[in-house]
Amino acid sequence: MKKYLKMIADEWKALATEKQAKYQKLAEEDKLRFNAQNQEFEKKGFFTMTDGQQSNHVLPSKTIFLDHVVVPTKPKSGYNIFISNMKDQTDKNTDTK
Repeated sequence: MKKYLKMIADEWKALATEKQAKYQKLAEEDKLRFNAQNQEFEKKGFFTMTDGQQSNHVLPSKTIFLDHVVVPTKPKSGYNIFISNMKDQTDKNTDTK
């Protein structure tokens, strides 16, 4: 696992700034989503999820706040989004072999 993470970290560092910008833009969009959901949550006690459902109509996947409250997920960094994409690509390549 460490070797895998080091390989991805090295790929991230080697990416051109323009290619990193793609992931940084996605991270910025995720921050905006988080801030909007958090503001709505503080104002109304629930927030509208990205799929259009109200958070108070969904069971939480894991308890963080109270066992019946779904809270907005924290935004990911560009690097975290890159890691997720690399993992998905690696998984697809592994599945086809």
